[in-house]
Amino acid sequence: MQINNSTNTDPAIRNEAPEDISELKQYEARYRAEAERNRQLLAIATDGIHVLDADARLVMVNASFARMLGYEVDEMIGMRLDQWDAGDYPDGLMKAYRENFERAAFPIVHTRHRRKNGSLIDVEISTSPVELEGQRLLFASARDVSERVRIEQQLEAHRHSLEQMVEERTREIRRINQQLADTQFAMQMVGIGIHWVDFASGRLLYANDAAARMLGYTVDELLALSVPDLDAKLGPTGYDQVKSSVRERGSIQIESLQRRKDGSLLPVEVSIYHHRDNEGNERFIAFVTDITQRKQQEDALLQARDDAEAANIAKSAFLANMSHEIRTPLNAVVGMAHLLRRSGLNPLQLERLDKLDTAGHHLLEIINAILDLSKIEAGKFQLEAVAFNLRAVVGNVASILAPRLQEKGLHLFTEVAHLPHLLLGDRTRLQQALLNFAGNAIKFTDHGRITIRVAPVAEDEESVLLRFEVADTGIGIEADVQDRLFNAFEQADASTTRRYGGTGLGLAITRRIANLMGGEVGVSSTPGQGSQFWFTARLLKVRDEPLARPVERTMNVERRLQQEFSGSRVLLAEDEPINAEIARMLLEDAGLLVDIAEDGNVACDMAARGDYALILMDMQMPNMDGLDATRRLREIHAMARLPIIAMTANAFSEDRARCFAAGMNDFIGKPIDPQHFFSTVLYWLGEGAAGRV
Repeated sequence: MQINNSTNTDPAIRNEAPEDISELKQYEARYRAEAERNRQLLAIATDGIHVLDADARLVMVNASFARMLGYEVDEMIGMRLDQWDAGDYPDGLMKAYRENFERAAFPIVHTRHRRKNGSLIDVEISTSPVELEGQRLLFASARDVSERVRIEQQLEAHRHSLEQMVEERTREIRRINQQLADTQFAMQMVGIGIHWVDFASGRLLYANDAAARMLGYTVDELLALSVPDLDAKLGPTGYDQVKSSVRERGSIQIESLQRRKDGSLLPVEVSIYHHRDNEGNERFIAFVTDITQRKQQEDALLQARDDAEAANIAKSAFLANMSHEIRTPLNAVVGMAHLLRRSGLNPLQLERLDKLDTAGHHLLEIINAILDLSKIEAGKFQLEAVAFNLRAVVGNVASILAPRLQEKGLHLFTEVAHLPHLLLGDRTRLQQALLNFAGNAIKFTDHGRITIRVAPVAEDEESVLLRFEVADTGIGIEADVQDRLFNAFEQADASTTRRYGGTGLGLAITRRIANLMGGEVGVSSTPGQGSQFWFTARLLKVRDEPLARPVERTMNVERRLQQEFSGSRVLLAEDEPINAEIARMLLEDAGLLVDIAEDGNVACDMAARGDYALILMDMQMPNMDGLDATRRLREIHAMARLPIIAMTANAFSEDRARCFAAGMNDFIGKPIDPQHFFSTVLYWLGEGAAGRV
């Protein structure tokens, strides 16, 4: 744009003095008034007004231009154009200024000015030549257009992506902030449906192509529908509930089903946002995602979970059944061995019986180990919390190991640090873990010593973390196999298995026990010099010491039964003849009178007719099992307090829980341990029965 020169006819402006003195005064007054007016106009002008001479130096500048560049007015007088102009013209703005200055045809230009602090602003400059007191000057007006440039750049960046939307919904889209526009563009690219919804009616005001394709409509067809038309889960009041929730919370996210044009249902996830424009109009902005694949994956995972749970249930049922089937004949083997030992045998027969008894108990240990591992893996392995004396546990382990130590000529040493008298934890599992370590130590040590150490690692007011260590002077273990020793069914090598035997389950079970007790396991070993196996466990401190029921030796318990309850009648419900015979002989040796019922129906009839002090009830029997029989007996008033003890080969914790739920008072596992058997019978004939009166 060219700016043309102008010629003033006013003598005050042309600097021409009139001839008459009075006229001169008038002109002078007019001149001063005009100058004052121009000064005021320059002072209040929002544009940056400045005047430059032929050398492009400032001879006049208004406050707006000084503020625009961050200077004081006085600082700018005398500054040259290239001190603040930062335009990117090929030969610089100075050259263009000088060339055009002479022709008085300086165009309106867009350039950039550098402020005093170094920052840059976009400006638009318009110019006009003037002549003042015989000097040619250039009058310039600068306007800060930085904000306009920024907006233009942003609009240009998004013009292509928003062109169709701007064309269809110009007024609505201009009210959306830039962040929403960016988000909407991104959603369009990744195939997410976008809906604008009228708050009051639920009618669709806008839908993008992805939303239309998702449901099989065109955009125009979709805009003729409302949210209740599309959403298959919204009932008569469903949309009103959505409105209330979104208005209250600002946004919600839901899963729903939308109807396609062909009538099929599409699973979607909808993120809904409340929006109110400057005129008070309320809108919903909804982002709709097709979650068909996710739902299919979730269904597949649920099916896989159900299959795994079913397989786990089947596995548990199989193990429980196998346990029962193996323990039942094993009870006969172990029980008969015990009865034969009591009948009086010659040394050779006793030696052979010992081997039979040892083999039976070894088989029982294997079964118990497999069951323990399966229960741990199924998450059904539960720890007890009872008060016990740790020194007594270590002493009991030493007593159990004594025959094997004596047989191999090994020495056992125990080192137990000073600890609280009683601790709270699972005494049985701790003893099992120590026996696993110590049993292996004896197995792999031919000469020397076995040492059991117990020492605290950390302690607070509530608990103590203990380290249990078993050291031996045996064959040792190679370093490359130590890390896998605690895996199930692992041993150092195949030759070890052939020479020493074992399932490789003991260390794996010990590791799981330690983990459940808040500890860990480890081993250090040198081939030919021995090994040190250790585990840690956290036990609680006992503040109020409970009264524990004393454990008596088998002969003492049996003698007490003979002395205190000889002649008491006991009903034994057992369908397996050999097991029934073993239990009957044990009870009769203790002086008790025993009647046998071969199933639950017979047991109920006999219990109703007889006067029994105690019932021993097998769980699995034909016609009616022990659980149903117990429930029936508990319905009879006279039988409500009669002690009923489960006696079963089912060894899972669920079986114990089912017995108690049916109304039984205690649980004896098979194979029968005579000491535990007699102790349980003694308790329920005496203290237990008295407590139920």
